Amino acid sequence: MLSRSRRAITGVTIAVLIIALATMGGYRLGSSRGAAPGRIRLAASTPQATTWISGMGSNGYNMDPSNCQRPTPCLDFNTAYADTVPGGEIDTVDAGPFGTLNIYHALTIDGGGGGSALIHATGDGIEVVAQPNDVVVLRHLHLHGSGGVSAGIRFSSGKELVLDDVTIEGYQTGISVQAPGPASVTITNSHIYNNSQVAVSVVPGGGTVQVSISHSQLARNYYGLMAQDGADVTLTDSVITGNTAIGAGCQTYGTGACTIQTESDRFDHNWAAVWMNHGAGNAQITMGLSGDAVFSDTYGIYGDFGGTLNAASFGNNRFMSNFVDGAASSSMTQK
Repeated sequence: MLSRSRRAITGVTIAVLIIALATMGGYRLGSSRGAAPGRIRLAASTPQATTWISGMGSNGYNMDPSNCQRPTPCLDFNTAYADTVPGGEIDTVDAGPFGTLNIYHALTIDGGGGGSALIHATGDGIEVVAQPNDVVVLRHLHLHGSGGVSAGIRFSSGKELVLDDVTIEGYQTGISVQAPGPASVTITNSHIYNNSQVAVSVVPGGGTVQVSISHSQLARNYYGLMAQDGADVTLTDSVITGNTAIGAGCQTYGTGACTIQTESDRFDHNWAAVWMNHGAGNAQITMGLSGDAVFSDTYGIYGDFGGTLNAASFGNNRFMSNFVDGAASSSMTQK
């Protein structure tokens, strides 16, 4: 029988050997947000250009490092993010709930493997807090919120955010754009619906932020699209329907201009299809309408009182069955 002192020495020796073997094998010991309490994850020492996650994956507990590769995918976004180089890509093997994520550098997430990747959250689903030259691309994601003061996707900083085939429902705000300019956001082939406040909110943290929305649906929110000082938005080939208050609106509080250009969109069953208002100040607000169908709204154009409020029409829009159509204050010539 080993003496008590020899047993203690043996335990220490084993612990030292485990650490030494882990180091020699090219891995580092690190914690994982996805790991069970009290467990240690053996994380890859060299982040990869492409990592993979799966609903049947593993976060590499104890001595079983997965490195989030295609044959051995990880279980959630946070684990894969820790093993992905800046500018790299996280792909999904299959559909599944993969947790929330904060993004601090350039990254692509493609959730199209076997169906859209699901994020179910009580707080923000994804927050982008990237550097001024970073581009973040998010594809094939389904974000489902539980209300509260939260956003499905919050863009706080970065150069460019691209959202393709993203579905967002059940949050206070579907997409919240708060980044300072110069920055840009592209939203395409997406559905943002049943959010308690606004589908897309554009409130730049300074400067000008360009937002392009196309082939998308903003439905059954309180507001569809709301933009403020410094917002330069284009809305094309999209459906804005059933929003309790406003389909698309500009409201300014300072000196920054707000612009929304709409083309070939359908506005129906909103209280006001397009809306303009000065919360404070007298900044220029411009809304340009071209080839839009505006029908079955309470108001077609609301809040156009001239001066720095300008609803400009190309003269090719169709208004039908609104309680009040409203009228553009100026016309633009097609060339």
